[in-house]
Amino acid sequence: MYSYGQIECLTHEQAELVAKQIDQLQQYWIPRGTSQYPDVHMYTLGVASYIDCKPYQRYTDGKSIFNPILLNSFDWLYNIVVQKVIENFGPAEVFDTLAVPGFHVMGHKPDATLIPQDKYQCSDKYPCTSIHIDYPQYEHQIWNEQFQDIDWDNPLTLTLPIELPHNGGGLYTWLNQEPLKKHDYSYISEGTVGALGWDATTQMTLRNIQYKEIHNPFLRLYQLGTISYAFGFPIHQICEGGSLLPNDRRITLQVHGVKCDGIWRLFF
Repeated sequence: MYSYGQIECLTHEQAELVAKQIDQLQQYWIPRGTSQYPDVHMYTLGVASYIDCKPYQRYTDGKSIFNPILLNSFDWLYNIVVQKVIENFGPAEVFDTLAVPGFHVMGHKPDATLIPQDKYQCSDKYPCTSIHIDYPQYEHQIWNEQFQDIDWDNPLTLTLPIELPHNGGGLYTWLNQEPLKKHDYSYISEGTVGALGWDATTQMTLRNIQYKEIHNPFLRLYQLGTISYAFGFPIHQICEGGSLLPNDRRITLQVHGVKCDGIWRLFF
């Protein structure tokens, strides 16, 4: 069973302010296209556990660069998000021993527009929209080194939309996920999710299953300035952006949390 929900967080004016601050930091946007798909307009502002931990030194070096920049620019935003987590889920803090929460930016840079062949929306072709499970906490040894009581079974994921395409945005999930894991993939064993996360074979399988042809997904629509949260290890996928206008972008604050010694430690 996976728990989802939404929490009102920012006004539209506050979201616009965040977007302006992100644009002012465009020199720090990290391109996340691949050699195979270099035209994918996806960036992160900040280093991300799921991308930058191999080798781990890249993550620690990036954290040293980006944490001061992000904390200086978005301290006010983190304070709001932390307060929302406290109000809804209990004590929380931005855990700056790891990389602080950062941003996904899908779309053009400031003062630019998309052209017809540009891509950033969801499709089976583009890697930024794979069907996947989040388990960034397993990239880090710090939990066992620093804490005694760690809730491995109920990680928290928060997505806060800062800017959305004109057609909106959201997340595909599946109401009954067990058949998805088992459908024609008998070697995906029970209990794969655990202290070591999903193994590489399972993860690669998930990235290649054509889920929408097997089971109808449930679309959880994002709302600008409203946190969408999930507990546990749900299988999910960014939904299609549909046809894009030249100025369309999808910008979100991405937050992961692990409850350690009774406090949610929030990171990227």
